[in-house]
Amino acid sequence: LNLAGFHTSYKDIQLNEQLGISPTLVNAGDARIWGAEAEAEAVLGNGLSFNAAVGYTNAKYTRIADGVGDNGNDLTLNTCPEYAVLYPHGDSRAYVNHQCRLPKTPSWKTVIGPQYVADLGDKGEMQFNLDWTFTTEIFNDLGNSIALRRPDTNIVNGSITYRPHDAHWEATGGATNLTNERYVVTGQWQGGVSVVDATYIAPREWYLTMRFHY
Repeated sequence: LNLAGFHTSYKDIQLNEQLGISPTLVNAGDARIWGAEAEAEAVLGNGLSFNAAVGYTNAKYTRIADGVGDNGNDLTLNTCPEYAVLYPHGDSRAYVNHQCRLPKTPSWKTVIGPQYVADLGDKGEMQFNLDWTFTTEIFNDLGNSIALRRPDTNIVNGSITYRPHDAHWEATGGATNLTNERYVVTGQWQGGVSVVDATYIAPREWYLTMRFHY
């Protein structure tokens, strides 16, 4: 079991401010970040083991520099006005006057990963891995735009590995994003031309690898 705590005073955070069609790097202000993490690994026996981790981050601006905004909308410690501008008649109403949150900063992240190794006798062994990662809501831009918001996410990956005894190779087949989650990982809202550019997470992908050990 490993435990950790952290505290950060962040001055002159450099973030992209959207000015028309031009993303511009600015010193957006200051922030205070603190949190804690715990990770554990347990060997349960009979080939079964388990690892898990959980992290909590409490991050907030303590100062937003004068004139800093997004698409011409000034930001303050208490408001992120882009919500009302982008979707004036939609679900943005719940977010009007929402306190601006640091981009790419989830409050909670949890990882759980069981592993099982099956002994095949003279034929070697099979290893089965599964991992699940849960991450709470984040925003991808300075203005916390709803169009670039990432909701709570669940990502599941899995793999199977075969290892013969007394050999110098192993083979692994697996898949990432098994549940085929789709969400925005990065992007920008170009308010000057009313365009939102976004890049999504890769869909479910399968892979096969061979490793040789010397």
